[in-house]
Amino acid sequence: MHMLPSPTTTSRKPTPPLHIVIVGMDDMNWLTLIARLLLSAVFLVAAVGKLADRQGSREAIADFGVPKVLAAPVALVLPFVELVISLLLVPDATARWGAAAALGVLALFIAGMAISLARGRQPDCHCFGQLSSAPVGRSTLLRNGALAGVAALVLRYGGESPDIASISTIVGSNAAGWVALVVALVALALAAIEAWFLLNLLTQQGRLLLRVDALEVATGLGEVAGLPIGQIAPDFALRSLAGERRELAALRSSHRPALLFFTNPHCGPCDDLLPEVARWQRELADRIDVIVISRDSPEANIAKAEKHGLRDVLLQRKREVGE
Repeated sequence: MHMLPSPTTTSRKPTPPLHIVIVGMDDMNWLTLIARLLLSAVFLVAAVGKLADRQGSREAIADFGVPKVLAAPVALVLPFVELVISLLLVPDATARWGAAAALGVLALFIAGMAISLARGRQPDCHCFGQLSSAPVGRSTLLRNGALAGVAALVLRYGGESPDIASISTIVGSNAAGWVALVVALVALALAAIEAWFLLNLLTQQGRLLLRVDALEVATGLGEVAGLPIGQIAPDFALRSLAGERRELAALRSSHRPALLFFTNPHCGPCDDLLPEVARWQRELADRIDVIVISRDSPEANIAKAEKHGLRDVLLQRKREVGE
């Protein structure tokens, strides 16, 4: 007869130890690596765009209040500084130096934009040179603030993030993995470029439609809201840039025809035409009075008038005179 072991003497398997895995630091390291590459790409595009349009960059820097004597040297040096920052962000050993430089440059950009907006001025950002140029605003500040946050992240964790070569541990050593990675990166770049071109195409399409509407109105093919052609314009009184009160009746006291050119300091196509308007004011002064009617703050319009040599600039509050 065989004795069965009692329940108290039955052998039990040891309980496996509990392993707690804390996820976070590795994810942060890879996030920092992606942030480095993103920030490097942004500064590279900005540098190339400014080098492709040095004249526009010089004018944009002067519009931010930099003295004209310094505008040209700053416009020459800035894209090379951005290019160096882009290169410093790639290697792991210099990533934090590049992030510190990027944070300093972005801080200067944000300060300049904030001061201009506080003074009621909205100069063209020209942040990406010939690729993109638009008046500064809240969205521009938010974009640069986000980039400054990315730079601060790289500055904090840049020395701990994986090196570029660490990507090989994920892709592997086989050629197929690297080909797949390259194809994915190229596809992502093409998608980003296509999205950028589509956005600019839509903007250009909108400007083209506005010009077509203007041509239709000028040729009598389109309808325009407002006074019928031939009706006498109602009188109005506006302030000049010097603060003087000017009335339409006084503007017509010379018995010359008066041409009213409506604009605003944030209109890109208008800005392209203002040098021609200034030429009309100079060369046709004995035949016609060309009066520029703008809006917004006097400071923003004084800068435009001085830049293009405009005379007889009056300010409306919004669009009340034009309407």
